[in-house]
Amino acid sequence: MLRSGRAEITAIVVILVAVMSALGFVYHYDNANQEKAAGNNTSMEPVQFSGGLQPLGQPYAGNITVALVFNASNQQRLLSLLSNLYDPYSSQFGKYLTISQFDSNFSPSATFYQSAINYFENFGIHNFTTFSSRLVLGLYGTAAQIGEAFNTSLLGGQTDFGPSTTPELPAWLASVTSSVIGLAEATASFAGLSYKSLGNADQASTEVVGYPQPIIRNGVEYIYGPDLQVSYNETKLFGPNYDKGAVVATILWSGYRNGTSGAKIPVGPYNPSVIYDYFNSTFPSGMPHPQIYAVPVNGAPPPGTSANYDVTGASLENTLDLEMAGSMLPGGTVFNVYAPSNNLANLTLAFSSTLSPPAGAPTALQNVSVISNSWGTGDMTYSSWNTLLMQAAARGITVLASTGDSGDNANSSKYIPGNPNYVQFPSTVAYDTFGVVAVGGTSVVINSNTLSSQYLEIVNSSAWYIPQSDTSLGGPIGTTGGISSFYPEPSWQAASIANSVIGGKGRGVPDIGAIANNTIILFENSTSGEQQYSVGGTSVSSPVEAGIIASIDLYLVRDDQPLLGFLDPEIYRLGNYQYNSSAQAPPGFLPAFYPVPYGRNHLYNAHYGYDLLTGMGSIDAYNLAVDSITKLYSVNFTEKGLPPSSLWNVSVDSHFKSTENSSVVFTLANGTYSFFVSDSGRYAPSPQFSTFTVNGKNISISLTFKYGYYAQFNESGLPSGMEWSIQTNNGSYKGTSSTSAIRMILPNGTYEYEPNASDPNYIGKNGSVTVHGNNIYQNVTFILGQFNVTFIESGLPPGYTWQVTASNSTANVTESSNDTSLNFYLYGGTYQFQVNYSRNYVPNQTFLILNTNGKNQVVHIGFLFGYEIVFVGSGLDKGVNWSIDIGNIEYYGNTTNLTLFEPNGTYYYTVNAPANYTVVKKSGNFTVNGSNVTVVIEFVKQRGFVGKLDLAFILIGLGVVIAIGIAISYRKR
Repeated sequence: MLRSGRAEITAIVVILVAVMSALGFVYHYDNANQEKAAGNNTSMEPVQFSGGLQPLGQPYAGNITVALVFNASNQQRLLSLLSNLYDPYSSQFGKYLTISQFDSNFSPSATFYQSAINYFENFGIHNFTTFSSRLVLGLYGTAAQIGEAFNTSLLGGQTDFGPSTTPELPAWLASVTSSVIGLAEATASFAGLSYKSLGNADQASTEVVGYPQPIIRNGVEYIYGPDLQVSYNETKLFGPNYDKGAVVATILWSGYRNGTSGAKIPVGPYNPSVIYDYFNSTFPSGMPHPQIYAVPVNGAPPPGTSANYDVTGASLENTLDLEMAGSMLPGGTVFNVYAPSNNLANLTLAFSSTLSPPAGAPTALQNVSVISNSWGTGDMTYSSWNTLLMQAAARGITVLASTGDSGDNANSSKYIPGNPNYVQFPSTVAYDTFGVVAVGGTSVVINSNTLSSQYLEIVNSSAWYIPQSDTSLGGPIGTTGGISSFYPEPSWQAASIANSVIGGKGRGVPDIGAIANNTIILFENSTSGEQQYSVGGTSVSSPVEAGIIASIDLYLVRDDQPLLGFLDPEIYRLGNYQYNSSAQAPPGFLPAFYPVPYGRNHLYNAHYGYDLLTGMGSIDAYNLAVDSITKLYSVNFTEKGLPPSSLWNVSVDSHFKSTENSSVVFTLANGTYSFFVSDSGRYAPSPQFSTFTVNGKNISISLTFKYGYYAQFNESGLPSGMEWSIQTNNGSYKGTSSTSAIRMILPNGTYEYEPNASDPNYIGKNGSVTVHGNNIYQNVTFILGQFNVTFIESGLPPGYTWQVTASNSTANVTESSNDTSLNFYLYGGTYQFQVNYSRNYVPNQTFLILNTNGKNQVVHIGFLFGYEIVFVGSGLDKGVNWSIDIGNIEYYGNTTNLTLFEPNGTYYYTVNAPANYTVVKKSGNFTVNGSNVTVVIEFVKQRGFVGKLDLAFILIGLGVVIAIGIAISYRKR
């Protein structure tokens, strides 16, 4: 009996131990880490990190690189400085900081930086990458050391890894850490590069005025880099020494070759002799080639012939960047700042090395004015780069990034999985006063007729895209663009024509575009030797624009002007002048961009002006340089009629000044401005508001103040808080308010007035008032107007009935017609209109959103004959909701079959699986060619345990049941 009881007790103990092991397996906590961290006599706090948690897997055994990015000290003051540096009305405009000035004002203290190093040394980490700015600290150590330092464990497989729990640091360190990069494996890819060999023939032998003639093969034009100096109107910028003094840096990584035992042996990023061979064979006689320097980061190998053995594509990409940036920078300097691998920690260290050059780097790197990034990864909020981009903007450095080469097509080999908006980091990063210039790709045809006076000038420019049908050319690939869901629309996009495309949905990319097709480079590998290659991709676009912008910077410096620096606001200011007919360009304005009005990619169409393929177009180097020269003139406002020492003020656009003197002066560049003069006590100015133009000389504006009386206008009929205004006598006086009353000062006289609401759908009645020695009160009534929205169709056979539904929060109206038009008479506002099929005919617009905007509207709809498309949901339970996305439209169904109609063409779809189901093939395409189409979608219902937590609870429950059973059995005995 005693022996049996011991056995039962032993069994219970064994089961309880197993249960506790299961709990420990799920809720891992590294007490050793906590104890060592506690040795610093401080509490631990979580830190932001890139990537996700990795709660499963074995301890990762490799060595890793981690980059800590710290917040700038005095960060609010830094943001204020950036606002002033890019405000032409500020006394700080263009007065960028040197490296030492930035470090002394905004770097964390040397004591803090050393304390951070000491902290990590406690864990056996002794390999650090440090910077004079002290904004970044690089660590290199074993995964165990790094994990212990961050109070977690790094788990994973052969290559992928991540922290098992949220990383932590001591509170004093965590509080100033912006982000940690490298604790989870996160890599970047080249923006995309398609290439083919052109062989050794057709070397640049035919030269007219020194520039090599493009190669024409089978009707295709291939372009040498230096030819683009002419194509993009850069040659007018060159001084006696060309671009000597201009500095560009490219950021990338080096590759490796395969060793005999399968080892990956690092190789150099490029072969210098190949780069110089390219310049020597393509530059016009007498034009100096640029100097190329390598800046290896974190132990990356030096350049040399080892690059010829690269198997990763890194050598080709680095060669391309240097040859393209250098082609646009004769006599200048190009730095290749590169990491040993493509993980984001290493790339962050490379970026920081460009801004805070390491010891031993050539001193010219301190004068870099443009940085190019021909790489990208999935869009994300990457706060660590914000700090570095603020540093770049404060230094007057322009940062560029390629937008990618997927063509917004999930079937592209360049598509980054899990990136539904297609756009890529870092090209998406942009705020009001700092960020990245996103560069898309164009297909360019230039004049190759050597006898033409327009030799090498652009003949045609379209969005770069190779559709899926052109598999021989690598399709689908092309320029990538869209709207980021991680970054809001910056003010400079919202205030320009770009907003009509972006609509406040987020940061739109790209900002500009440049050549991405059929560009000739020289490259050497171990099997083919040195050959010419035709390359394509936005990897070409970014370094080309980098060289152009650096050349513009040098041109501006020679004219005592500031560097372009953070260029995005200037791009949208100039683009708005060029493309927006209602924006009055300043005198002497030159079109700053080559428009790209043709082409498309998988999602978007190009058009004149701004689009999500090539932004504002390609930079015209000389024109943009001239437009960016800021010469200031005096605008003197002088008053009469006020009693002595009266305070009065003037606003010019967003700038405000007040004085008790008889005049106030603004210093402004060429352009057209609006001004408003406020009342001074009971004195009203005339004119109170108007516009003026500065055109290369100082101007004076005279104001007359007269004693007046209060005129109060009281409105009714507007929604609460809506802004409205009163203008009198063709605009001589104006009042604005978001309350129900506007009170103005009006001198004696009779005034015609016009009420206007900020929403033009509300209409107020004009009238007149007379002021004669007394205050007056006038009621103003607004009504919500009604307007016609007329739809006109084409394509339907005579007599076919078609139908449109208009809806918003207050209305739902359907109109039908068997004629070519139908009409809605609607109260003003925003409506969603749904155009339905007409039998088998499909409208070219199924859904559209339209605001009446205070006037009648006309919408044209085209119908095409459509064939029945049946999506068969295989594996779904009855009544389960599922949907298909085609283009920007989602089609819903809750039966096995989902039916719609489409005209002839190729369509791409994405499947949205219902809860508890997975889809075997999430996306695909189908072609309609004169017959109906059936597409089978296979769903698999999820079964089994969700994860280890479920398994642990089941084990616990099972163990408890067994233990109770044994106990009961024992008691019965």
